[in-house]
Amino acid sequence: MQRKKPKNVTLEGNDIIPFIDGLDLSVSLSILTYLSSFFFNTYDTRVSLIFMTFLILLSFVSRIFDLKIKSLLKGELLSKANLLILIILSYLLHILVFTDISNVLSIIIFGIGRVTFGILTSLAYRGVNFNGKTLNCNLCEIKNWFIYALGLSFGALVYMLLNEIYSNDFLNEGGWKIFYLIIILLILIKLIIFKFVLKTKISLQFEYSEFKYFSLPSSLITNFLIIIPLLSFSIFSSSNWLPKFSNPENLHFLSYDYLYLFLSIMTLVFVTPLANLVGKRRSVIFFNVSIILLATVCSFINHDSTYSIDFLKLFISLAASFSICSFVFQFQIKNRTSFNTITQFNISLFFLAFLLPVTFYCSIYYTINYSTIYIFFALVYFINITNFSLNKNG
Repeated sequence: MQRKKPKNVTLEGNDIIPFIDGLDLSVSLSILTYLSSFFFNTYDTRVSLIFMTFLILLSFVSRIFDLKIKSLLKGELLSKANLLILIILSYLLHILVFTDISNVLSIIIFGIGRVTFGILTSLAYRGVNFNGKTLNCNLCEIKNWFIYALGLSFGALVYMLLNEIYSNDFLNEGGWKIFYLIIILLILIKLIIFKFVLKTKISLQFEYSEFKYFSLPSSLITNFLIIIPLLSFSIFSSSNWLPKFSNPENLHFLSYDYLYLFLSIMTLVFVTPLANLVGKRRSVIFFNVSIILLATVCSFINHDSTYSIDFLKLFISLAASFSICSFVFQFQIKNRTSFNTITQFNISLFFLAFLLPVTFYCSIYYTINYSTIYIFFALVYFINITNFSLNKNG
């Protein structure tokens, strides 16, 4: 389904969805230490960080159930409400927890908020209704990845600002709610703009009456590429606290700052038009082969110098850009519908929800072996190009 911009509207309502999604991930992972202290204060800090990561990433796990939930509700209840109001309500669940109520009840309420946010976001990616016009909000488009990164950047900026203003004790005891209140405020501002300036309403639309078939093994192989940039984005969002708790030998690598996120997005911006000129299929092959060769060579190099750390970050930034480009192009070559694209993307997020806590655990307790990371990249791209080459349609 092609995205069409209404002639009388200068701003597409669905453009806010990837921004909120990136902002949510950035804020939630940035304040992870405060959340873990609030919800799991009786546990060792390093253990509670892993538990809290699982709880936050329920927003990823829940997305694979979005259509099931829609079927149960028959779409009638949700379609009558403004989408942004629904997202605000999900964030209110995030902050309706207090120290004087049961800790288990607080965790359940927060978890419901994460699940609700994930389902609403997934349904929004499938399509929103903007003044009677159906607009796909497909995260697989290059434009929306750029908007997603803007959300990540803004979230990290908000964290750095508020972290300087408020003390750690205040944030540990519930002050972290300010971060979610700011997200609510931003959505409210956008809601006011849509309602009183553009005089329109964003609501969910439901036109997916059947589940379309797709190959699960093929989807996992293709979609696993997108885990690479999402992992690097997650490390960027967590770089304020993760090095403090990690194995000392991982300290410099885990300081994945704005520079590397900026390089990923700028590489994506410049590479995409060139890849379109060369051809999507040829470009996908080039992305895969170049990363395989570079990763293979680097896996045999001595990584003792500090330059090795910086080069690995540069390599990950490059690989993240190539992964997004390759991911988008492969779905365009396959002529996937928005329905199938988002369904398969949700599967990637589901596996990332379990992979990321394990990654944090390994970063905290074990020394990162750089050669292993390069081999991992080479293996992922080798599997992807093999699957891509065997399939004439991409």
